[in-house]
Amino acid sequence: MDFKSFYLKNIDSHHSSVINSIFLKNNPYFHSSPFLSMKAYGTISASFPFSYSCSMIPYFVLLYTTSGEGQVTINESTYSLITETLLFIPELTLHKFEIIHSNWTYDIVFFNGLLASSIFDSFFSKINSYTFFTNGNLLLSLKPLIHSAIDPLSSPYKQSLLLNCLLLNLLDSIEKANNPDLIPLYLQKIKFTLDRNYSSDYSLSILSAQYKISPYKLCREFSTYFHSSPIQYLNNVRLNASIELLTTSALHINEIADKIGFHSTNHFIRLFKRKTGKTPLVYRKCFSLPLSPI
Repeated sequence: MDFKSFYLKNIDSHHSSVINSIFLKNNPYFHSSPFLSMKAYGTISASFPFSYSCSMIPYFVLLYTTSGEGQVTINESTYSLITETLLFIPELTLHKFEIIHSNWTYDIVFFNGLLASSIFDSFFSKINSYTFFTNGNLLLSLKPLIHSAIDPLSSPYKQSLLLNCLLLNLLDSIEKANNPDLIPLYLQKIKFTLDRNYSSDYSLSILSAQYKISPYKLCREFSTYFHSSPIQYLNNVRLNASIELLTTSALHINEIADKIGFHSTNHFIRLFKRKTGKTPLVYRKCFSLPLSPI
């Protein structure tokens, strides 16, 4: 039995026909291996309503949300899977995926191997969660793995190497996030500034001149500790602030864009949709809170 057939046999879903048509491509190297080994992979785009439960299959799962939002329930706890969130599920674990209110696109990889259990144990012991927000860190994206799996010239050993690198980068990112003492002081100051003064004008050249460090070194070191470039981080802070304004105020979209530091409303809308899967206006209609009368 190939992997797709095996997987479909072990899920409970009202959308099995959809899953069957868009779900996983079979990895030709479906055999036992002492190395970390990919068994299947795929990119899934789904719309509400969408849900399925998976019984205890003997494979670990990595899932990376590229746009929109879904959620997963594991051991009676529910985790939100927003854009740039990486999910790590151990083998033989019952879980349920579903969409509550939006579209959801994600990459997914199934794998196993002798080291997988130890790596997952280290991951979970550090954060006590199945999810980790990557903040755009490309080292934690599943795209290189999937591209390698699709490539007919790629060997299973290359795929195993990429998988090892991704998981070790994940543990390294968590270690750095949990130990702020390792972060250079000037980077902590930059992050503090961007977190609190996000509406001000900043560029890599401005930050470079202010802290007397080359743009290349600044970008490289900031990305090492915060998993994105300074400007990507700033934009993410601004977008998070915009969500608060969209759902709690009556400001127009162009007013919100200007208030959080975007001088181009179109640029703001484009970045917002990339992050949430919705335009700001649609997002407001879905999630805005009733305003108190004046």
